[in-house]
Amino acid sequence: MPVTWPPPRIPGGYSISSFMTPDLEKGFTWPKSLADEVQGLVGEYIIDVGEAGENYLQMEKDRALKRSYEMDAQRFTLLRHFIAKKQCDYVFAVITGCDRMSHLFYRFFDEEHKRYDPDSQYEKVLYDYYVWIDKQIGEIRDNLDEDTVLFVHSDHCVQRLDGRINLNEWLIQEGYMVLSEYPPEPIPFTELKVDWSKTRAWATGYSGQIYFNMKGREPEGIIDPGDYDGLLDKLIDKVKAIPDENGNALETRVFKRNEIYTGTFADYAPDLFIFFDECRWKTNEMVGFGPGNIYSFETPFGEDDGADGFYGYFCLAGPGIPANGEHERASLLDIAPTVIDVMDLEIPKEMEGKSLLGQEKPAHPPEDDHKIRSRLKALGYKKGCFGLLWGEGFYTFY
Repeated sequence: MPVTWPPPRIPGGYSISSFMTPDLEKGFTWPKSLADEVQGLVGEYIIDVGEAGENYLQMEKDRALKRSYEMDAQRFTLLRHFIAKKQCDYVFAVITGCDRMSHLFYRFFDEEHKRYDPDSQYEKVLYDYYVWIDKQIGEIRDNLDEDTVLFVHSDHCVQRLDGRINLNEWLIQEGYMVLSEYPPEPIPFTELKVDWSKTRAWATGYSGQIYFNMKGREPEGIIDPGDYDGLLDKLIDKVKAIPDENGNALETRVFKRNEIYTGTFADYAPDLFIFFDECRWKTNEMVGFGPGNIYSFETPFGEDDGADGFYGYFCLAGPGIPANGEHERASLLDIAPTVIDVMDLEIPKEMEGKSLLGQEKPAHPPEDDHKIRSRLKALGYKKGCFGLLWGEGFYTFY
């Protein structure tokens, strides 16, 4: 499971961390003894396509392709093991290669990609990979018992990348960021020599996040809280006017922090989120492309061919699940409440999403065999349900 290192200690359960794990020696499972079981099944566990000190985008294509298959084959082997052997109530796996492959090979697949290569040996690589993934899911489904519910969903879609807006270069150009020294070549934000006494805003990440240098919040803040709203509105107008590299208008959406986040930790979120052209244009935090040069494909980790889009995929099948066909207007926030609903547990009131089953979930009478089997599973007699996420790691709990 991504962003779970150190692996969480789930009472009576299991967890395996993913691509933020520094190395296997520092531990990647809970309980720790699970590591021997994992590697006894799959050999040396593959944390990510990239290897020590080398991001997957920097790898030679054939080596990255081979390693993607090897990594996801491990994920599916472990998934089958947890379903069949661990008597879990819920098993959740993230199939990381689906994400990595699109970033590596999308320009060979999409004829509308700006860097499309019609004669590439990699033309069918992405298609063949998804066919292989579908085959693995099909085999798993064929072996599920009659009491198990299957979820397949993604946290985003994949699509072509048209380019990157070098957002910090743009902020420098517009006078929001000031450097004491401009770099001779592109370098990451963390290496920039920023003059914080004159800097009002900066950007981090690769999907358009801007922070303001606020008094009382940042160590060297210069923006008075009373000027915040006016400054943010002016910045939004300027951001929306950024064109593509040919001067054409981009379909740009922006969200203020308070339009997305609430709660105790909301103040730590970026002040502004920017999505250029439905995410077909991403952003870049690097500086050093040359003053005023705000367009690139580069990141500190290498060039990228694919972009993450707004719309994901979702399906749900199993006992007691109505066959509704296409389901629109679902949110990623609805997945967890739906899982909880399927397991006949109470959905916490603080959850923002809702169960996608809604009122259509059938009410089982107390004597119903399905209900009895569910209760037996809770005592550890049989396995329950599992979810599969196309995107990024592996995670299970009991």
